[in-house]
Amino acid sequence: GGIGDGRAMAAVMTLGAQGINMGTRFMCTVEAPIHDKVKQALMNASERDTNLIFRTMRNTSRVLKNAVSDQVVAMEKSGAKFEEVRHLVAGARGAVRPSLDPVQLAALAGYTAGRPS
Repeated sequence: GGIGDGRAMAAVMTLGAQGINMGTRFMCTVEAPIHDKVKQALMNASERDTNLIFRTMRNTSRVLKNAVSDQVVAMEKSGAKFEEVRHLVAGARGAVRPSLDPVQLAALAGYTAGRPS
């Protein structure tokens, strides 16, 4: 994680990596089939504007910090299991409720959120 430009890619390749996984940065490209509001939220965010969810389930994911991810974190702290948070994090949530503001979804976001290009 944390690779958001060619310089960082070159650095890890120099250290012996054979490849990289650059996710958040590519989510913000014109070609990515992601709602513009989510792209804008990623560009406006910093690495501190994220939440770690599913930690208690040993399947940690970093997502944009918003009301949904805050709720998932709070539910996990109170002992919720995946079945109890599924309705909040399911990718189908936006399809079922297309009027839902896309930034209120659990959008994946890494350390490069908000980093200038």
